[in-house]
Order: sequence, then structure tokens, then C-alpha cells
Amino acid sequence: MRGIGIAGAVFAVMLLVLASGARARANARPASVTAATLTPDAFESRVLALVNQERAKRGLSRLARARCPDAFAARWSSLLARRETLRHQRVSELLDACGARRAAENIGTSGDSAEAVMQSWMRSRRHRASILDPRYRAIGVGAARSRSGRWYVVQNFLAF
Repeated sequence: MRGIGIAGAVFAVMLLVLASGARARANARPASVTAATLTPDAFESRVLALVNQERAKRGLSRLARARCPDAFAARWSSLLARRETLRHQRVSELLDACGARRAAENIGTSGDSAEAVMQSWMRSRRHRASILDPRYRAIGVGAARSRSGRWYVVQNFLAF
């Protein structure tokens, strides 16, 4: 560092500190995302992403998240979580309120993750059929945690 002067030496040291900090951040493991740290919005977004991945694998169009079925899914998932039970709501109400020709609903629960509930739905012939039905164009997703920590998840599918 003899020929670079004090300012150059300070600059070189600063570069080394910045570079080592960047390396440390790059090597740091991301914080684990668990069911306990997820927000309902994050859980719902992950479910939607997984649904659209399954559809894309089969050349089907992506489902768009829509306000009307989303409101039904949010209300119903909250009720299921409060009661810690699984029960379908009447899809006829979705048809009327959302102006749809066709509707379907998937409900599920998971203590772990969106992936776990999605795997369960994909193993079920009837749930998988709703997810992969090419007539559906819109989806609502709701997720709520019960007092015991389980996620209760609702998908509402619509065709117009």
C-alpha cells in the first residue's frame, strides 16, 4: 500500500470490509419459513402459485385471483379455523353472488405448509379435478390459522 497513499489505503480497506460483508450475507442461510411464521396472505399466495404450477405442467391457463370468490374463501376459512372443522359451504351462493356459471370448492387443513395441503388435494381425484378443470378461470383463496396452529384453507373456483 506504499504507493497509494492514505486515502487509497482507506478506500482499499473499505472495499475489503464491504466485500466480506457481502460474502457473509450471500453465505447466510435464509430464515426458515414455517407454518408458524407465515401470514395468511403469504400462505394464500403460495397456494395460488402451486395451483398455477400444476395447471402449467398440463398446459392449462393460469387462474386469476378474483375479489368475489376471494371474499367467500376468506370468510369460510376463518369460520373453519374458529370451529376447527372441515365443511363445505354452498357453492350456489358463489354462483349467485359472483355471477358465475360454474363453481367448485376445495377445503383442506395443514399443520405444515401450503405444499402439504396442495399435495393432499392433488392426491384426491375430486380435488385434483377442480384444480385442473380447464373451464375455471378465476379463483379465490382463503387461509386462516386455528388456535391450535393448524391452517384451514379454502379454494373457490369459478367459470363465467
